[in-house]
Amino acid sequence: GALVILLLGTLAIQWYRKERRLRRQERLLARSLTFEKALAECARDLLSQETPDTLQRLCDRLRDAAGADSVVLCRWEEPQGDGPPRPSLWIVADRCDGETPSPLQSSQDPDPPRSGEERSRPLRIPLDASGGSLEVRLPRDPQVLLTPEMEDFLAAGTHLLDAFLLRREAEQQTGSTIRQAVIG
Repeated sequence: GALVILLLGTLAIQWYRKERRLRRQERLLARSLTFEKALAECARDLLSQETPDTLQRLCDRLRDAAGADSVVLCRWEEPQGDGPPRPSLWIVADRCDGETPSPLQSSQDPDPPRSGEERSRPLRIPLDASGGSLEVRLPRDPQVLLTPEMEDFLAAGTHLLDAFLLRREAEQQTGSTIRQAVIG
């Protein structure tokens, strides 16, 4: 009798652990699919004709897929005089209560918040080629953790934004060169 109860208890525990592991893997796969889908939509927008809201849509997609409160895309301008560098905002994708997060807040602490830490600091990811940065503010929700998968997703999204900004700058320069050649 006791052996059967022990055997049933062991089987129940193993079944429970297996179910938990499967649910966790299912959540991870769903999260990966969300990241991949957002990157594919961003890439599709980059390949299509640019519209005035293209940059806003890209930032909104990254914010939504990451579960972030806000995403700020800015270019850091050289200081004038003895002051610190100042951000020139390109775009703000905010899900908060309307308060625009300051990109300057993250300049003091480059380490992103990890599990169990205060999540009020944004994660800053530099835009290598265009000279700006992407600031991602994670919510205080303990369900939204900065995982290696999310870091990879945000890095890939940042590369897409960087490519978009470089393409737009090149098109503007090419357009002005063509206008000067036609006019001049």
